Amino acid sequence: MKPRLAILISGGGTTMAEIIKAAKSGLLDLDIACVISNNPEADGLNKAKDLGIPSKDILIISPKPREDFGQRLLKELTSRGTALIGQHGWLPLTPEIIIQNYPDKIFNQHPGNPHLFGGKGMWGLTVHQSALNFYQQTNKEENAWMIVQKVAPEFDGGKVLAATPVKIQKDDTAFTLQSRSLPIEHQNVINFYQNLLNQNLQPINLTKLSNLNESDQKILQQCHQTAIDMKLNG
Repeated sequence: MKPRLAILISGGGTTMAEIIKAAKSGLLDLDIACVISNNPEADGLNKAKDLGIPSKDILIISPKPREDFGQRLLKELTSRGTALIGQHGWLPLTPEIIIQNYPDKIFNQHPGNPHLFGGKGMWGLTVHQSALNFYQQTNKEENAWMIVQKVAPEFDGGKVLAATPVKIQKDDTAFTLQSRSLPIEHQNVINFYQNLLNQNLQPINLTKLSNLNESDQKILQQCHQTAIDMKLNG
């Protein structure tokens, strides 16, 4: 029996669509258990329907009230025989009860090195802008990294399991960097699931905050705040 993957989204669902197509084509030896969004307006909901996911398996689960968010998620996941969970554009903080019930089976996609460009508020274009700012100011970390990691109780705190670099260009904007990165990010996710299923994951070592000197750490913090203040994600 193929492992059943639940895909969690909040927006456009572009990676979700690539996973579904790969599963349907046989490129990934997975079945799709369900697609869950916290956002009823997420464009990915229509994509999932158009790609043949049954309506009963396309779910909207609000993170409010927070007190029983995890229980509501867990009920839907377990009722569909979910073996793996992929967070692909999922924005809420994952309830700990989900992480506890799926140890080493729940994964998150992130468009940057999470050690440097992760945490609360760091998602989408904000990550690209922060990485671009840091490279332009320090001439360090010339690559943006498209990664997959384990999900941890804190945002972007899990171990990195897959990473593919995208070279930052001096004349990049957050939008051009994201545009060049997206197809690479999609392929990185597909490769990750293939390696996971084949038990072929390799250790990944990316720059950690402790590898930066004090001056660069301060610049990094400023880059984060500047990017967040730009409100690029709308």
